Amino acid sequence: MRHLYHMLNTRQDDGPAAVEYGLPALSDLGTSPAEDLRRAIENTIRTYEPRLANVRVQVLPPEIDDPLKTRFQISARLVTEDEKVKVRFDTLVDGAGSWKVSG
Repeated sequence: MRHLYHMLNTRQDDGPAAVEYGLPALSDLGTSPAEDLRRAIENTIRTYEPRLANVRVQVLPPEIDDPLKTRFQISARLVTEDEKVKVRFDTLVDGAGSWKVSG
């Protein structure tokens, strides 16, 4: 969960070692920002978090009290030496581009 938090709060081109690590800036998204972010989250996790397999990201309905926040649910299998465990994380990005991750 900690790695997902750091990954989602890192903007692409911020790190010299892996310029594609993280997510694009919100200002760089196209006309369908929630779907663009959903795809970017899935691709970034699949590329940079090998402990998670079968990654799926869904856009969740906005919160009634704050429609400017975008919510996603990440479902995957945590792969360990002994087994694969289903995991689910809820994520939230606010209008400033700050992410929260809970699981």
